[in-house]
Amino acid sequence: MVLPARLVLLVTTVLSFSSLYVPQPILPVLAREFAVDPSDATLLISITMLPLAVAPIFYGYFLQSLSARRLLIATIAIMAIAQLVFALAPRYDVALASRFVLGLALPAAFTALMTATASIAPPDKVREAMGVYIATTIVGGFAGRALGGVLSAAWNWQAPFLVMAALLLVNVLLLMRLTLEGGTSFARPGWKTIVTTAGTPHFLYSFLTIFCVFFVFAGILNNLPFRLEELDPNIRESDIALIYSGYMIGVITALGANRLSALLGGERRGLLFGLAVFFVATALFAAKSTHLILLNVFLFSIGMFTVHSLLSAGVNHRAGAGKSVVNGLYIAIYYTGGSLGAWLPSYLYAHAGWNTLLHVLNAVVLIAVVLMTRIFLGPRRDPSA
Repeated sequence: MVLPARLVLLVTTVLSFSSLYVPQPILPVLAREFAVDPSDATLLISITMLPLAVAPIFYGYFLQSLSARRLLIATIAIMAIAQLVFALAPRYDVALASRFVLGLALPAAFTALMTATASIAPPDKVREAMGVYIATTIVGGFAGRALGGVLSAAWNWQAPFLVMAALLLVNVLLLMRLTLEGGTSFARPGWKTIVTTAGTPHFLYSFLTIFCVFFVFAGILNNLPFRLEELDPNIRESDIALIYSGYMIGVITALGANRLSALLGGERRGLLFGLAVFFVATALFAAKSTHLILLNVFLFSIGMFTVHSLLSAGVNHRAGAGKSVVNGLYIAIYYTGGSLGAWLPSYLYAHAGWNTLLHVLNAVVLIAVVLMTRIFLGPRRDPSA
């Protein structure tokens, strides 16, 4: 039986984003298994995000000529092998290397998925298709965390990675039977274009704002499993995975952010609302009840995805003919913030404690508020438009 192309692409999207987040709820288990400090264990997420910070700008020089179908087959196969190597890794350095290889494959897969999703949609349904794609990425992020926590608690820490490897290999077989036309949409900008675009005030402050927001988001969620074990030493990995269920509210938030912004009176007020919610939620992680923390992840995700959705829509609206460069820079800065946020705050947590970490991260949110206000000062158009 040949599955519809759109369904295969949705499954591929879920599995690709799941691959990124499988280790997150079981980071304490992995730290003990590989005999490393918690701050070193958080590198398993950070090092996977690192290529996502560079690839949107540089991959265009190497991968432009490949078709989306061939690129998906190759990258999903690499991801399956990386998951298998991780499950069988005898040492931490081998596990870390496999996560880095996974990270190298992810940005190519993401770009091919976005291109393929847009190409199979009717012209008047492209925006709708991309909205569904974004919602699917959020589902994938939660699915990976749930898979990691539930299977690890039921069997052992290797189980989620072996299952993910098997699912990705099945995905490769589905992709091999898929018919897709066209290449990928990597940008190949010159350095002058990159510098000019990044220096435009609207884009610059939008990029810096999302850097701060995703830094805080990753800093909280990557250290949360260690905090939950600190509060309840008997907590199971499946319970930690459940805490991340609030992340799913991002599906509704991402699809409704523009309507919320309109109800509040404009983009600036919508962003201010999102940042205010984000600030309050960051502070509320000081709660010592796991039930309250579960509820707070919903609030935290509402703030994050409101800001992310409005900022990404805002830069695209003002990008003119330079959308590929603007989007490449946005994604690069976004994942740079995520990569550093998934790693650096863990050292602060280890040496100064959870509450100090929250104070510092809330200071970063306040910096984001200041940067956000700068977005709306002066000209907002791309000078190349």
